[in-house]
Amino acid sequence: MGPCDLAHGKEDDLPVRLIILQNNERSRAALKIGHIGPYVNPDAQVYHTIGTSGKLAVYNHLGFPIYAAVGGFGMNGAYKIEPNKLVVWNRQTAPNGSVGVHISVAGCIESQKSFMFAGYVGKVLHVQNLPVEKEWKGQ
Repeated sequence: MGPCDLAHGKEDDLPVRLIILQNNERSRAALKIGHIGPYVNPDAQVYHTIGTSGKLAVYNHLGFPIYAAVGGFGMNGAYKIEPNKLVVWNRQTAPNGSVGVHISVAGCIESQKSFMFAGYVGKVLHVQNLPVEKEWKGQ
């Protein structure tokens, strides 16, 4: 099963994508935590789903820990997020709507550079792909 585009009635309507999933345990578990990225856009590094008002959350869908720090007023330190875990920050809505989220990975050469993503208060930022190598591959 995969994505399917729908026709819309008016020219000013935004495009819509309907996703049909098999009714099985894996799909139900993914939908419970908002893990829809592999079905909607498997190549995207991150995606957002609805969260809790006044909170910004980061969910790690990778197979290794990441470190996340969230901008704005409040605790700004980097917190370790284990695989398949969620960390939540209390934040007020930012004036421009987004809050900077800094993601880094320990133990790989790419950790010298970090990744910045836009986070939104009231949403969950799901991290599903990062261009990093966790193991050194020599010649």
